[in-house]
Amino acid sequence: QETTASTPSLLVFVSFSMPKPSLQALQQQVNLVGGQLVIRGFIDNSLKKTADAVSSILVNGRGGLSIDPPAFQQYHIT
Repeated sequence: QETTASTPSLLVFVSFSMPKPSLQALQQQVNLVGGQLVIRGFIDNSLKKTADAVSSILVNGRGGLSIDPPAFQQYHIT
């Protein structure tokens, strides 16, 4: 995959089944290097539940997360 200015150079694939402190620590670390957390899809097919979960792991409202199901297939992540 070619990296552009809008594509993070580090993608960290995570799941909301992981402990919240682990997700928060990963978010802080990837934020420092300009990376991005990636999840497969929405929690229970709910945008609100997913947005609430994302908000709960952001520290000082910084960072973010992308939803990219094809990336999970591309990199064979199960």
